[in-house]
Amino acid sequence: SELEILKSINFEKYHFGIIMVEHNGNLERKTEMRILLSENDYILYDSNGQDDTFICSSLIKLKK
Repeated sequence: SELEILKSINFEKYHFGIIMVEHNGNLERKTEMRILLSENDYILYDSNGQDDTFICSSLIKLKK
């Protein structure tokens, strides 16, 4: 249900530093989540085959 939850978030109103989502290796679900989060300013940080971890790009900009 992670994809449906992500789609329900108003990313203009709510910001998260780090988001970890479970896709269980489902390629279609993983791709949809990656596109959605990328469109909302999140960068894929890590993937272990079952879960993806994303970081808000503004955190990376702050570090520089």
